[in-house]
Amino acid sequence: MKYSIMIGVPTTGNPSSYYWYAVLARYMGEASSIAESATNFVRDYSIATARERIAKDAVRRRVDFVLFIDDDIIPTVNPITNFLSYAYPVMCGVYFEKNMKGLNLHVKRGRKYVRLKPGELSNRLFSVDACGLGLAMIHASIFETLIKENKQMFTYTVRKGEDIHFFEVLNKELGIKPLVIPNIKAYHVIKAPFVITPEGKHEMMAFI
Repeated sequence: MKYSIMIGVPTTGNPSSYYWYAVLARYMGEASSIAESATNFVRDYSIATARERIAKDAVRRRVDFVLFIDDDIIPTVNPITNFLSYAYPVMCGVYFEKNMKGLNLHVKRGRKYVRLKPGELSNRLFSVDACGLGLAMIHASIFETLIKENKQMFTYTVRKGEDIHFFEVLNKELGIKPLVIPNIKAYHVIKAPFVITPEGKHEMMAFI
């Protein structure tokens, strides 16, 4: 059995690095025995709107999973094969956010969302309340259910990004929280050749 995967890339412009294209193409090739993958670049001034369009397109095309990968995220391992080895409905990888406040993994403490630090990252699978969608795989049936319930899935506000909004809707409507796959890590490109490592360090990657 092969999975059908839509690789959704919400973007406001060109990818941060041409190396990003090469890495993605290599991962798609490596996963070809278990997944039929196709990219869907959606350019919009609003990343939230782009994600909404990708999700609705995935339902229309009847794919199995959507792999959200931002154009400034470079995974250190193949996210397609690694996510599919678990095939949980909502999964996310790990990267350090550009605001340097912590990882893309959010836990709710009281009324606030707190980002986990690299030292708090478990080696085992674990759930969080929300995660940045720069590297995440979601089963298309999740989107289909929310669309049928006429829910706005991705909305950006100053206080909450579109990712936090999505996971609040997901938890309220379906009682699902994202599962963190800790071995799926990624570099976050600041401006080529400079990146932030999953540990939150600035490095220069000359080959990008």
